[in-house]
Amino acid sequence: MGAGAAVAGTAAIVASNNNDTTTTVASSVNTTTTLAPATTTTTTTTTTPPTGNKPPNAVLKTTPDPPQGLGPLTVTFDMCASTDPEGGPLSFFFTFGDGSTASGSCIDTHTYAASFRAASRDVSALDSSYTFEGSVVDTGGLSQTRTRTVIAQLPPPPTIVTTTTTTTTTTTTTTTTSTTLPPCIAPPPPTITSPNCAVDVGRTVVTVDATDPQGIANVTVTATYKGDTTACTPSKPPVQEDSQPATGGPPTFSATLTLQAPGVVLKCYDLGAVVKNSCGLQSSTTIQFFNATSTCGPYPYFKDVRRALAWSSDVGVEGGRLQLVVNGSAASYPGVGRAYGMAAFSDGQNHVEATLVEGKGKAGMWRFEFLSSQAIAAGSIRVLAGDVVAIAGNSVTFRLRGNPGERIAFTFDKK
Repeated sequence: MGAGAAVAGTAAIVASNNNDTTTTVASSVNTTTTLAPATTTTTTTTTTPPTGNKPPNAVLKTTPDPPQGLGPLTVTFDMCASTDPEGGPLSFFFTFGDGSTASGSCIDTHTYAASFRAASRDVSALDSSYTFEGSVVDTGGLSQTRTRTVIAQLPPPPTIVTTTTTTTTTTTTTTTTSTTLPPCIAPPPPTITSPNCAVDVGRTVVTVDATDPQGIANVTVTATYKGDTTACTPSKPPVQEDSQPATGGPPTFSATLTLQAPGVVLKCYDLGAVVKNSCGLQSSTTIQFFNATSTCGPYPYFKDVRRALAWSSDVGVEGGRLQLVVNGSAASYPGVGRAYGMAAFSDGQNHVEATLVEGKGKAGMWRFEFLSSQAIAAGSIRVLAGDVVAIAGNSVTFRLRGNPGERIAFTFDKK
């Protein structure tokens, strides 16, 4: 790496799931070398981050608990009980699920409105479901996220009053009966919360959240193959690869889909869920879903960006396998040969961190490439760690010694 090259960087891992914990790990190494003109003197200063740094413990409380009620619904989200194992200060970031965000204070109050839709000639109220995310971040960049589902319910249905009068020659009896009947309307759209193919990319477990006052009759999950393309634009007629009834009960259902195992290219799907209530009415949700050789993920995983970053990895080290983290996404483990994956794509600076976790001590190369659909700012790739061999407009190549523990880090900018 030449003089003046950037030598500081931070890698973050963030994975989130409903009410699950996501852990981000960060590290940095700073090296300064000074060359005097007359004599050759090398001074090296190394700053090692504190060992044993642990992610913060995020604690989320809501009022009301659970966060459900008639809309408009006001909910207080409290993360003030969150702690840092090292006793350091924490930063707080809230995403309310309806397009609003907040940061700074450990507690915030937000109001959700129930949605309304036209049904035939009448206007009917539907429950609105929102996914709240609260994250705590320590001074070292480690974080943890908690999620809750907020439901702003429709107003109560009207009351039907029936009056019956019976008259005889001696007695008159009047009976009044009040019956509350739930409106028979389509259920709220389901939410696909956690497609997971970390164990076997050919079998994808899909979790769906679905509720309805009339009761859920069934939930069906379907995967439709659209083509081998990072833009998810059909290159040929879509093909339904699998459709399965989901098991479970409100609010959580799950189904396992069997998909064609991806080869050396990304496979794009429409992943859909259809929920039918006891009235026979139904609603549906569809997301775009990518399946790759080393990872998988739908666009909804990337809460804080508007686009996904598609990448390829080519490991040329005998017996080699990398742990790869891009912009704090869940770690991928590409092995020898070509592999593809998806990660969050952020405005401004982006960060890639790779560590060789398997190797036989024989030297080789590793090439990381941004797929052509991504807008990478020209000349923005900056190597922070690793023996770089070549930097091109949309790729960077490193030399590896083949020993587990070797670290590579670099940044790039979005155009």
